[in-house]
Amino acid sequence: LSFFLFSHIGIDTNRAVIGVWMLLLGFGLGLTMPVTTLAVQNAVDRSEMGTATSAVTFFRSIGSSLGAALFGAILTNRLAHHLAETMPANQHFAGGMKELNTLGHLPPAIYHKVIDAFAFSFADVFLYAIPFTLLAFVIALFLKDIPLKTNTKPTHTE
Repeated sequence: LSFFLFSHIGIDTNRAVIGVWMLLLGFGLGLTMPVTTLAVQNAVDRSEMGTATSAVTFFRSIGSSLGAALFGAILTNRLAHHLAETMPANQHFAGGMKELNTLGHLPPAIYHKVIDAFAFSFADVFLYAIPFTLLAFVIALFLKDIPLKTNTKPTHTE
């Protein structure tokens, strides 16, 4: 839901609204991460608990790195696309390339086109993320339902 909401972000989106969307995203991730760790820990023998937990953490880190690279590439690609769409092909600036180093030095008309391109690009990134999220949800539906283990034995002897 939050990815869908973020796919509608624009330059006029209120910061409070973005804050609510971020809260929703954090809430969803915050509820998901511990449950996946617990499910893996519950599926293995006690002697393999440390290995299983570290594997979850390792693959979560790998997934985060790959996701950042993939969606960073999508952002860069979409930004180039939106800039090519909105910017004049033969645009020249009086100050040369130094003028383009910061957004504050751009002429107002160009500045707004660049900001629009960034907003459209970020919206595209979240739109592209929705299928990955849906795939993860469908995969989660097929996970084997294992009742939580209980420990009724004392952990140490006296």
